[in-house]
Amino acid sequence: GTSTTIWNTFGGCRGTESSLVSCRFTVPVNCNSSSLAGARCFDCPSPNFQCANGLCVDYNYRCNGYNDCRDNSDEQNCSCYRGSVRLVGGESPAEGTVEVCNSNTWGTICDSLWGANDTRVVCSQLGYTNASVHLSKSLFGHGTSTTIWNTFGGCRGTESSLVSCRFTVPVNCNSSSLAGARCFGKTNSLCDLLPFTHKHTAYTHTHMHIHIHVHTCTHTHL
Repeated sequence: GTSTTIWNTFGGCRGTESSLVSCRFTVPVNCNSSSLAGARCFDCPSPNFQCANGLCVDYNYRCNGYNDCRDNSDEQNCSCYRGSVRLVGGESPAEGTVEVCNSNTWGTICDSLWGANDTRVVCSQLGYTNASVHLSKSLFGHGTSTTIWNTFGGCRGTESSLVSCRFTVPVNCNSSSLAGARCFGKTNSLCDLLPFTHKHTAYTHTHMHIHIHVHTCTHTHL
């Protein structure tokens, strides 16, 4: 170091203190200039998210509807909220390639183990009350995202959100093997069916003949 002074009482931190001088050994320790403490600091290791206040949280907590950073920086500039689902590329809002939001990113789902229970959860999230049809082989196209989530699925059919369902082993697929769904039945209040309490703006966006339907938090019928 640059000093001949050695402090022998600072240390023994729990890790939550705001300053090293807040940590004290109950008994002073003895050492000399050949036994000095050092440290190497890093940014948040991947795949963590670094909060504005310096905290590191799991990147999956980004835009999940909760203030995990304690300063709300993990809930800012969100393009979507974790757990939200949508159907894209269909002829109506009730059918299409399944996309789910995770880590502030829309992504499609592998169809390897996609089944009726998975579709039932998706359709229920979107407010449909009757039977649903699970579809595969990218019947409605490749979706709007290059991201493919390979762990969401394997639902029992009673889950409230697709992101509550996880394969124990990730499945592999490409953009020609994406899960789709066709839902039936009248919708209920979508405010009661969104995974979190955020309000979303409803719009229909047409780009390259792909129709995206994002539902508002209102009482409506589809």
